[in-house]
Amino acid sequence: MTQAALEQHVQDMTRRVRQAAPASVQNATREKKRFYVKATYENGHQSWETVQFDYTRSLSFCSQAFLSKLREDSRAPIDFIPVPPIYRSALTPDEVVDPITYFIWAKIEYESLSVPFPPTWIPLYIYRGTGAVSDITITLGRDYSDLLEKRATA
Repeated sequence: MTQAALEQHVQDMTRRVRQAAPASVQNATREKKRFYVKATYENGHQSWETVQFDYTRSLSFCSQAFLSKLREDSRAPIDFIPVPPIYRSALTPDEVVDPITYFIWAKIEYESLSVPFPPTWIPLYIYRGTGAVSDITITLGRDYSDLLEKRATA
C-alpha cells in the first residue's frame, strides 16, 4: 500500500467512525450558562460548585460522578434519602429517562450583584450520567425557581 493510499484509507475510516458515532450530549449542555454557588450538604460539608439552570427539567439533579467527587472531598458520610414513589424515573440532563432512587439535600447560596437570592435547601436527585459535561455540575430545574418564587411572594 502506498503512502497516499494509506492516508486515504485512514481518512475514509475516520469519516465512517464519525458517521457511526452517536450525537454528542455535550452539544446540548454547552449552550447553557453556568454559575458558581456555595453548596452546603446535610453532613455539613461546604463547597463551591458549578451549576447550570435547565428549566425544561422539573427536578434538580446531580450525577453519580458528581457524587463520587463529593464523597472524596467530604469527611463525613453523605445522607441518601429514598425518592418518593411518584419520582421513580425522570428525564435527566443527559436527555435520558433514567430511574432515580435517591436524593441528597443541598443548601444553595447563589450570589448575584443585581438580584438577592436567599439560601435555599433543595433536593438533588441522583442519576447515572453518561460522561457528558453536565455530569460534573449541579443542574437546577424548575423546582428551584418555584421555591424562590414562593419565598418571594410569601
